[in-house]
Amino acid sequence: MVYQIVKMKKNLQPTPFPRSKINALIADSIKILARQVFFLPPYAYWTPQGWLDAGPEWDSLRQAHLGWDVTDFGWGQFSRVGRVLFTLRNGISGENDKPYAEKIIVGRHRQRAPAHWHIRKVEDIINRGGGEVVVELGPREGFEAASIRQDGREMVIHSSTTFRLQPGESLCIPPGTVHQFWGEETQANSVPLIGEISSFCDDIGDNVFLQDVARFAQIIEDEPAQFSLCHELPGSRKIDAPELLPA
Repeated sequence: MVYQIVKMKKNLQPTPFPRSKINALIADSIKILARQVFFLPPYAYWTPQGWLDAGPEWDSLRQAHLGWDVTDFGWGQFSRVGRVLFTLRNGISGENDKPYAEKIIVGRHRQRAPAHWHIRKVEDIINRGGGEVVVELGPREGFEAASIRQDGREMVIHSSTTFRLQPGESLCIPPGTVHQFWGEETQANSVPLIGEISSFCDDIGDNVFLQDVARFAQIIEDEPAQFSLCHELPGSRKIDAPELLPA
């Protein structure tokens, strides 16, 4: 199977995502990461007021969109299609200060992002423990094969192929390769942690999804924010995120 590209609809109407759910998901993710001995930097725990109080010495974090990212991609099916992740490092668009990025994804059971490929980004998907990580990938429309590497071992795939990564294993995905991945719990109360190390990550201009998505959630403000998402940081690079909806 060669993946077929589906054109994005310009009139996509994202399903609103409540702020209360975002608050709860981040609080829960902090507990999961601590339980699995994965440590976050201090700004992971800052409130929106903390970000407002932070001086210009923190602008590189704002411009690189570091921090929390919670989305259901506008589908309204978060348990199946969604992400809670934390971007630990990244470069800044238009600058050559840092050509690499790192994320940690709290991989709730079989939850995934919609299938997509990247124009420029090469990425390693890493099982950081807590279960299995399943990666499905294949060549995109117009290409007969894709070259990948699993823990350094090179291989060529000609159709949709599924890999099951055990803790410590990884898969290198080059630009132009259609992929999606998810965690699968292998024991009760385990939550797979999925690491991503890549070249510079441009979530605005480098993602090509095969189905209609809203990359950043359209938020209903049903309670005060306890955390700021990466695209909400005061002074951050402006993006075409959906307008916030009143409760």
